Amino acid sequence: MATLQKYKKLSVRERQNRYFSKDFKRKKVSEIERNITTIAEICKEYQVSRTAVSKWL
Repeated sequence: MATLQKYKKLSVRERQNRYFSKDFKRKKVSEIERNITTIAEICKEYQVSRTAVSKWL
């Protein structure tokens, strides 16, 4: 599963090849739906685009 520490220093090319598990995505979507976090916070923390996070919803 992706973590901030693991991906903090990756280049753009390296970030493109990451894989987020379905379980990870479900947890993040649940956090968004329960207003625990926002899409913007997830984008910043995991260096993923807003478009990618929106596709998880």
